[in-house]
Amino acid sequence: MFIPHSEEEIKEMLSYLGLKSLDELFLSIPDDLKTKSEEEKIKVLKELDVRKELKKISCENKPISSYISFLGGGIYDHYIPACIDQIVLRSEYYTAYTPYQPEVSQGTLQAMFEFQSLICDLFKMDVSTASHYDGATALAEAIYILKKRGYKNCLISSGLSPFCWEVVKTYFLGQDINFIKIPLKQFVLDIDYLEKKAKEFENDFFLVFQTPNFFGFIEDSNTISQIVKKYNGKLIVSCDPISLAILKPPGDYDADLATAEGQSLGLYPSLGGPLLGILTSKKEYIRELPGRICGKTIDKEGKVGYVTVLQTREQHIRREKATSNICTNQQLCALRAAIYLSLMGKEGLKKVANFSFQKSHYLYENLLSLPIFEKVSDKPFFKEFTIKSKVPIKELINKCEKERIYAGIDLYEITKDESLKDTLLICVTEKRKKEEMDYFVEFLKRSF
Repeated sequence: MFIPHSEEEIKEMLSYLGLKSLDELFLSIPDDLKTKSEEEKIKVLKELDVRKELKKISCENKPISSYISFLGGGIYDHYIPACIDQIVLRSEYYTAYTPYQPEVSQGTLQAMFEFQSLICDLFKMDVSTASHYDGATALAEAIYILKKRGYKNCLISSGLSPFCWEVVKTYFLGQDINFIKIPLKQFVLDIDYLEKKAKEFENDFFLVFQTPNFFGFIEDSNTISQIVKKYNGKLIVSCDPISLAILKPPGDYDADLATAEGQSLGLYPSLGGPLLGILTSKKEYIRELPGRICGKTIDKEGKVGYVTVLQTREQHIRREKATSNICTNQQLCALRAAIYLSLMGKEGLKKVANFSFQKSHYLYENLLSLPIFEKVSDKPFFKEFTIKSKVPIKELINKCEKERIYAGIDLYEITKDESLKDTLLICVTEKRKKEEMDYFVEFLKRSF
């Protein structure tokens, strides 16, 4: 707890106001709105002692850098070139913020424009915003765009990240929208059930799905898109941006809007944030996109200039006409992503995706060779996979942690779904070495 005012300062303030106590200061607040709590003595620490205490607390963290990590579930441990940190720490990047006379900040605006261009190229979509808080927020905003267009029925895949689903539910609490969960079959979208619901809500629905989905498996995007379009629906997809280097991008299967969590593009896991929301769309939705969009133009002297365009933010126009209450972006995170994509290039990103794909399959086959595991699906996966354990998952995870291995995510712990008891979500990025994976398998072999 940090208390900004000393007892002397409080007395001076009350004296100036002609009051005798803090209670008198807050008389205008009704009693039923006040929280009553017992007065407790607070230990006052000096700055040096505070630093020591905070250092002690921080040492209780267990960073993935000191473990062999197979954690995923939305935040990933990909390699980050060291020069990204050096470039981003330049003062013109680190402190810059698009001001309210935005054309003044040409460097920031150009960085936004480059980010949008790179993302559009990766997703094969027409338009990209200059970023949002995180992938879950970007997805909720995409849903909101179609809701404003009058679509009331949202078919939503059960393979969507439960973290994203919680954000979506919060966004639309009390709003006039009908969410229909589409179940999974073999851990991917049940195509027959999807077609049945698409036919039922023909002309008045849109589908939200994730690929690779939360369980790591790759959805049949072409078939899904064909069904949605057959019944005149709209399509929103959430995807892993790294996967787009080797998997078909959303624009190639006619997605209307495509979103992603961009953390894997040059951002550290950092105990869960900050993150980077990516939102792209077809050109027809450009005027309904929230947040910022940057454009490139020529001034009257013939010089190239960068400008913020179509800013339908609540700070710029009447609130009821705003496309969203999001009035900022993740510019520094977006800059990291732009630098990462520029450094990697198309071939570099393909290598990252291919190594992640190959290494995850290597570990998967080796784990299945152990008697304690069995497969849950024959469907293809990218860099994450779900696997069933014959030993209690908590015991397995705890034993591995003592060996400085993060074995993966307990899916039952996340979802509370009885059918997912003793299932493990394991992620393998290009950073994992063969020796680390072999050590993990050998340790499990010895322990169980």
